[in-house]
Amino acid sequence: MRTDPRDRPSTPMPPPHHRILGPGDEPALEAFLRPRLASSMFLLSNLRAAGIVDRGRPYEGTYAAAFDGTAVTAVAAHYWNGMVVLQAPDQTAALTGLAARAAGRAIAGLLGPAAHVEAARQAPAISPAAVQLDETESLYRLEL
Repeated sequence: MRTDPRDRPSTPMPPPHHRILGPGDEPALEAFLRPRLASSMFLLSNLRAAGIVDRGRPYEGTYAAAFDGTAVTAVAAHYWNGMVVLQAPDQTAALTGLAARAAGRAIAGLLGPAAHVEAARQAPAISPAAVQLDETESLYRLEL
C-alpha cells in the first residue's frame, strides 16, 4: 500500500544555531555582511579594525550570530561603547540578548536597519527607560 507523501507528518525545521563568534569565524561573518554593505559598514569596519575578540578596547565587540549550517544568517555586535549594531533580519531579539549577556555591559543604544532595531527593542536586555534617542536615519547609496 502506497502512502501519499502529504499524509506524512512534516519534519519540523531545527531552530537556528546561535553562538558567540570567535577567531576563525571572520570569513563567515564577512561573507554575510559584504552583500549588505550599505547597512553593515560599522560592523565590517570595526571587525577589520579591531578583530573579533572583545577585550573592551575601542572598536572591539562581542559578536553573536545565527547560523544555517555554517553560513551566518544574522548578527548582533555589542561594542566597547555599549552600542549594539545589527544586521539581523531574523532572530534579532535573541541575538541582541546573547551579545549583551556575553559582553557583560549595559546597552547604550541600537544601530542598524530600522526593522532590525525595532525587533531588537523587544529583547529583554533592552530597558525602554534607557532609550535616549529613537530616530530613523535613512541611508543612501550610490551605484558607481
